[in-house]
Amino acid sequence: MVAHRFQVLYTSYAQQRRKEIYFFEIKLNGVKYARRVQKAIGMASRKLGTFPEACPNFLDHDADFEIKYTKALDYKILFRVIKSSSEVIILTLRNDAENPDTIKSEL
Repeated sequence: MVAHRFQVLYTSYAQQRRKEIYFFEIKLNGVKYARRVQKAIGMASRKLGTFPEACPNFLDHDADFEIKYTKALDYKILFRVIKSSSEVIILTLRNDAENPDTIKSEL
């Protein structure tokens, strides 16, 4: 049996957040760790292409659609699954230490 594949796409905001995370981690922990974080985010994102529905729902949001998340080291990858077009849309990336109240404004 062949698994259904989803195309994983980043919003422009999520791409911007990924760059911000990279430069933040360089300042805080150095280039080596920043690259490790980027690699973990990339691997977690690619895994969403096979079975994104298995990820838990992100419950603290006001959107009128279902938002799910997965983890990459200390970061949450928040995404939306669009089954009709077989797409996973990555909405934002957030560090677990960041204020969760600001996530609502990003979704």
